[in-house]
Amino acid sequence: MPNSSYADIYQTLKARIDGGQWQAGTTLPSENELCTEFGVSRNTVRRALELLIDEGLIIRKPGIGSSVAARPGKRPGVPVIGLDLGTALERLPFYNRLLQTGTQEACARYGARLCLFNKEAMTEEAMESLSGFISVSTDPRQLPLLRNFVRSGKPVTVINRIPVQPELSWLSVDYEAEAAEMVGYALDMEFKRVAILGSCPGNEGFALRTVGWKKAFLERDLTPPTELMLESSKAFQESEMQQFLAEQRPEAIFVTAGEFMNFLLVAGMRLNSCFFDDVLVMCFDDFSELEAWRSIPIAFIQMPLREMAEAAVRHIVEYPDRPQPLRRIMKSRFVFNAGCLALNRKRGK
Repeated sequence: MPNSSYADIYQTLKARIDGGQWQAGTTLPSENELCTEFGVSRNTVRRALELLIDEGLIIRKPGIGSSVAARPGKRPGVPVIGLDLGTALERLPFYNRLLQTGTQEACARYGARLCLFNKEAMTEEAMESLSGFISVSTDPRQLPLLRNFVRSGKPVTVINRIPVQPELSWLSVDYEAEAAEMVGYALDMEFKRVAILGSCPGNEGFALRTVGWKKAFLERDLTPPTELMLESSKAFQESEMQQFLAEQRPEAIFVTAGEFMNFLLVAGMRLNSCFFDDVLVMCFDDFSELEAWRSIPIAFIQMPLREMAEAAVRHIVEYPDRPQPLRRIMKSRFVFNAGCLALNRKRGK
């Protein structure tokens, strides 16, 4: 399993314990051995081991290593909550890690135990012992499994998606409204050429951010400039991005997802080392903890991921007494860094 994420490693090691391959008292392979087996860094292995420690499945002995706890497994009366983050955690630090941290904190507050899942681990047998399930995905291939899980009397809460299946609970932001508000801010500040990176057609999920971009123009009796749209397939290519920036010369850029931001950074800097001095970047993901963007004018949407996790965990813990679906639209925060404020002053706004 080369280049695994720590969630994959966690699932593999957990399966060895739950399946009896590693009995109570068994000493786990050393961190170096696990690094070699999974083709990852020691930090990645340690994060996987920390999850197993948090679940009480293993114990760490200084100078000796980690071993399987004497009585691993589910503790009587403790809710066990499954969490599927959908995408490799390392690729989305601004989203999945925040959601996972929020879920871990909420589980600690409500006395629940958290189990991380990936798509391969999501089976009826593996999910049978769970009290509830939290997912960021509405993958059609997973929906039958999730719906059967709900029919068994256990709740499923989907984060930042609004599934059409009435039995599924959900917590989400309003993608269209939030995008329209952010782009509208740039237009009201008299940024004339407001581009969108990562546009895509449709009326759900990420596509709603494109709908919101267009809506901001229409609400101001302006025609959405189609020449300032770079579709998502091209936004992953630095050459396409660089050509787009050179030809269109946007004054502000609305980025629909954080995955595109590194491509934008590289393309802009290669085009001109001062490219971002006079360009406002707006992103629909939280970049508050990413150092590379702190010197660049950037506004971003800070989704209430910890609050969503809190509400989802509480819903699952209380579900036996309140067996009703949870459906809620939650509001994001707009955050402007110092570079963004400096750019506004420079423009005299």
